[in-house]
Amino acid sequence: MNILDKNLLILASAGSGKTYQLGNRVIGLAAKGAPPERIVALTFTRKAAGEFADSVLMKLAAAAADEKTARRVAAEIGVPAADFSEILAKVVAALPRLTLGTMDGFFAKVVRGFQYELGLTGGKFDLIEGPRAAAAREEILAEILGDRLEEGTADELLHVFRRATYGKENARVGDNFSELASAWQGRYREPRDREWGPAMLAGVAVGDWEESKRDLAAKIRRDLDSLEYTDSRQRKAVESMIDSLESHTIAGGGLGNAGTLFKNVCEVIASGRGTLEVKSYKPFIIGGPAGEALRNMVLLAAQCEMAAAIDRTRAVRGLVADFDKLCEERLR
Repeated sequence: MNILDKNLLILASAGSGKTYQLGNRVIGLAAKGAPPERIVALTFTRKAAGEFADSVLMKLAAAAADEKTARRVAAEIGVPAADFSEILAKVVAALPRLTLGTMDGFFAKVVRGFQYELGLTGGKFDLIEGPRAAAAREEILAEILGDRLEEGTADELLHVFRRATYGKENARVGDNFSELASAWQGRYREPRDREWGPAMLAGVAVGDWEESKRDLAAKIRRDLDSLEYTDSRQRKAVESMIDSLESHTIAGGGLGNAGTLFKNVCEVIASGRGTLEVKSYKPFIIGGPAGEALRNMVLLAAQCEMAAAIDRTRAVRGLVADFDKLCEERLR
């Protein structure tokens, strides 16, 4: 590998020496006559960038002070006649203009140089990160909550928030709110060219389950005597499955304990097969009115569960939309 190749890709695991080779590349370019201020070397974090800059300077200093080290570094960079004392002097003189930093910092400089072209006019551009960024986000979130209180829509916000954070009622509201905003803002800003939910949910409401589940369960039970069981334990398994379905509440969980027969029924329905040929101890068929009602009951449960999940994501979208709007106005 020639560390000074014009186009060079190094694929290696963490801690294997990629940054070490990047330092050699910077030193080698300077040894070949490239002005240090024209070299751009970027890492992901400030800590890594600081360590990288230190390593370049320390290596140059060591090579300038010791002939043996100079020969080793010269071999690594592929420049046998490198004058490390001269290179060190050039790098030190160019320190205020060096670009050995983070990717964020580099692109921030680019934006500062082209504010008008990028539409960032009328104010100072600054890169907000770390504690400052966290504080700015918390301030925006507090403002959203405060505005809702002043407008008298706090109850609506609380209702939306409860739906969006179902299952996390014991956590602090502020933490949940901040977590939602952080986790979903990127998704919110992605292109939104799809319908909100699959076509199978057209006309389905979460409340349909409570209105229909008892009637469907009753239809199944009325026809259980007409089923042709192949094992004496199958009827009890079917009754237990129906009891679990009837007691189920949308978004309440619990159907995972409905038994293997229920899982088998779901697999058959999902496969698109017309006949509910299932297995409980032995294969048998749940047909006739009972089979039709069971199919309708399982599909309705699935549709209402999906509708509830989508309703929660709508709630998330409402919260994040307000947050993103203020981020656009205040931060971006």
